[in-house]
Amino acid sequence: MSYVEISDKLFKLLKLETTPVAIKLLKDVSEAGDKVRRPRVKLAACQIWNIARFYGWVFAGSVEDMACAPGAAALGFIEVPPQIASGEIAKARLSSLEVAKRTEEAVPRLKPGTWRAMVAAPLERATFTPDVVLIYASPAQALRLSQGYGWRNGDKTRLSTLGEYACAECIAQVLLEGKPFLVNPCYGERRFGLTRDYELCFSTPPTYLQDIIVGLEKTHEAGWRYPIPYFGVLAQPYDGGFPPLYRMDYKK
Repeated sequence: MSYVEISDKLFKLLKLETTPVAIKLLKDVSEAGDKVRRPRVKLAACQIWNIARFYGWVFAGSVEDMACAPGAAALGFIEVPPQIASGEIAKARLSSLEVAKRTEEAVPRLKPGTWRAMVAAPLERATFTPDVVLIYASPAQALRLSQGYGWRNGDKTRLSTLGEYACAECIAQVLLEGKPFLVNPCYGERRFGLTRDYELCFSTPPTYLQDIIVGLEKTHEAGWRYPIPYFGVLAQPYDGGFPPLYRMDYKK
């Protein structure tokens, strides 16, 4: 199944508002090729992939283009700066410097110096094999993605949020563990990356995409669909086609 087909099926089954984003980390930005757009000003990593998501551009940036030190450190572009490692940055939203330092130690990060650039593209336009694919979704759409992922083997999608560092959770964590995660994008991404209040990010290695699509199609056929048909908050479920196996009085 091609990336074009996968993107088309995700739009059809989930009614996504924006395109899934393919992301690849690079040793050098020149690996992205000549037919890519580049930043004119310094940007955060989350801005790079959200530009691809909202504008449909193939967009690449290097460590020299980065404005956000926490994001660059999470992606392995730079060593973790002292003001991050010490907890000085995180202390602004936490109860003490000690708590802030512990929080920083829990942030998933790629090995410093591993990568120095990244390229992001709408999935249907990706001419490279991505390291991760980000699918921005409402909570109900994210539920369907989790059902699609779990259809074949029953695996559950883990939800991850530190309240900060969505770049670490969307990319570094997924690469380190090799599994999909549902991430609540951070304050910075929502402030600078145009991510909306109601959006979550389903991040997955590309190797799971085909299984997710099959799972979405199979569960769609079985009646789990999006948009989710609304029955009524005050209506007795038994009157609305409630599956017999779900009933309190079920008898085989």
